[in-house]
Amino acid sequence: MEGNVCAKSSENHYKVLETIVKTEHKSLDDVLQSGSKGEILNFIRNMKVVKLKELQKVYWMLRDKEFYESIVNIMRERGLYDSAVWSVAYFHKDFVSLKEYFEQTQNLKHILGPFADFSFIKLD
Repeated sequence: MEGNVCAKSSENHYKVLETIVKTEHKSLDDVLQSGSKGEILNFIRNMKVVKLKELQKVYWMLRDKEFYESIVNIMRERGLYDSAVWSVAYFHKDFVSLKEYFEQTQNLKHILGPFADFSFIKLD
């Protein structure tokens, strides 16, 4: 095969810039792809309509306590609740949110019936 062409590709040209060009964040997907945690939080805070299904895209980030606390605060400010977000309260030992999670969990209330009393979680 020496001297024979075995593969060929078209020429590629790249434009090298001195500064980073910011992409416009029109959707949560855009921000998740290229934004910082702060930009993601600001985008969620300023969304006109928050679809809880969209928030599933940030679940993996909830392991970061600061990010988790920020999301919970944003959701409280906007009057939103997502059991998956609040369930992370156990991981972060966030007893206020954990109590809210227990109070909102209908299956748990159904299982415990009249014994569904979460006053055992004392908040100082």
